[in-house]
This record gives sequence, C-alpha cells and structure tokens, in this order.
Amino acid sequence: MTLGSTKNMFGEVTSSVDELMKKAKESSKHAFKVGDYRATTTLSENIQRMKQLKKNMAEIHKEFNNIEHSVTSIQIIEKPRTRGSNLRGKVTTGKDFITPILKSINELGGSVKTSDVLKKVKQKMSFKLNEFDKQPLPSNPSMPRWKQTAQSIRVQMVNDGLLKKDSPRGVWEISAQGRKAIESDQKKSVKPKSKSQLKGNTKANSK
Repeated sequence: MTLGSTKNMFGEVTSSVDELMKKAKESSKHAFKVGDYRATTTLSENIQRMKQLKKNMAEIHKEFNNIEHSVTSIQIIEKPRTRGSNLRGKVTTGKDFITPILKSINELGGSVKTSDVLKKVKQKMSFKLNEFDKQPLPSNPSMPRWKQTAQSIRVQMVNDGLLKKDSPRGVWEISAQGRKAIESDQKKSVKPKSKSQLKGNTKANSK
C-alpha cells in the first residue's frame, strides 16, 4: 500500500461513515415518527458512536501525516569513514569548522538559514577544504563531505552552548557564549609585538 493510497483510504472511510450516519439519522426520524422508541434509541447511540469514530479517524489521520512528514523530511548524516591514518589525514575535522561557523552566523546577523550558513562557511574554508572534503557522500551524491562534517559539528556546538538550542527548524543561531568565543579567538590572533619591533617604533618616534 502506497502513501497516496493510504491517504485515499482515510477519505473513503470518512465518506462511508458520513453516508451511514445519514441513513441512521433518516431511520431514527422514521422510527420516532411511527413510535418505535427502542429503535430510535439504538439508532441514536449508533449515530454518537459514528461521530466519535470520525473524531478518532481525524486524529489518526493527523498523526499519520505528522509521522509521514517526520520520516520523509529527516536528513541522515553519514559520518566520515576512517580506514587508517591516511584517510584520517585527508578529512578536515569538525573542530576546524567551529570558528568559521560562528563567524559566518555572526556576520550574517546572528540567526541564519542552514543553506546560507554553509554557503558562507564554504567561502571562509576555501583555503582549508581539500579534494576529499569536496567529494560527494556515497549515500547522498548531492552532498559533499564537508557539508556533512559542518552539520555534524553543529550538534556539538549546540551542546557546548555556542549555538542556541531553541532555534526554529533549519535555522542556526549564535548564542552569547558563541560571540564570546569569537572575541576570544580574535584576541588570540593579535600577536604581541616583538622587542625588536618595539625598539624600532621607539627610534622612529624619537626622530
């Protein structure tokens, strides 16, 4: 049975219940008119049962649609397979993506769709990504390995508090802790001047 035929089945059952309920109401009116109150009571009970059945069917149909959406929209992320030290050396690790992801989200406003984040990260990581990173996954030819790595590390970043946990589906949001991590990284990247540079500056200022 296909998903389409299952949906049709819900519609057919609902239509059948409506048709049967219509007949029961007509019979109930006739039974009451001729004085058969026992039949009237039985038919009324069946009408109530059919109303409850329709309500249950609607709830089941709604739950089925929710499950169908969950199953068909889930994205399976394949972890890079490591077959020895040579392969591990080729893979750009998830740790390498953390700072570029944080900076990309921050530069794009702090709350960004997944596709926009990855596009920005690709630009920032262009010098780092190798040919192996750019190869498609065997299970998903439309996804390069680096995208899978970036999306995998996002889970860790959320758990570490760098990204918000309550973001809408398909949106990456940087947290206050994530912004502090960017500031800390920027401070580390500013190297203190050497003694020779300081002496040179002092001589230049004295002239």
